[in-house]
Amino acid sequence: MHAQLGSASERRDGWQSSVLAPLYGGRDPKAWTEDINGVRLVALDNSTGEVSPEQVALFTRAAETSPMPVLLLVHIPLYTPQLSAAIRGAPFSRRPGAEVEPAASTGALCGDPGSPTITAATQDLIDAVGRCETLAAVLSGHIHTAQAHAIGEHSGMQYVADAGVFGGYRVLDLVPSRTAAKL
Repeated sequence: MHAQLGSASERRDGWQSSVLAPLYGGRDPKAWTEDINGVRLVALDNSTGEVSPEQVALFTRAAETSPMPVLLLVHIPLYTPQLSAAIRGAPFSRRPGAEVEPAASTGALCGDPGSPTITAATQDLIDAVGRCETLAAVLSGHIHTAQAHAIGEHSGMQYVADAGVFGGYRVLDLVPSRTAAKL
């Protein structure tokens, strides 16, 4: 084990610039958006359990100006009461052979109102996602247990992938629908 120096924000900034940035093809690892084949992808790094006001602004601008379905990509699932209840007893293991613990005990959901560290910006993101009329889905991981729950006021879904370290994955087919033409 090695010591991690600096604040969580400083460690995340260092990780993003030294490790992630080369993998992102010129995109900002903290937040980016791109339209691909009629779908607007918005990716936000919430790996510390919170987001910044700049990330919320990027999501809001991207969602408000999108005539197409929006997919939000985050690492940590966004809080919903349904997801919180579903993972309360779900198993979570950080790596093969590691001790299993309940997923809910891992600080598992971004924007959990019971968290002492929830920020105003994180709550603003939860609210913006809930209001997003073009939100098709939130795609996330982190809790290592596959879940699918409604999120927001407009029939969006939040899909959580199973643990990749254990061979888990989720395949989504993005298929145009009749309602997509109305968006």
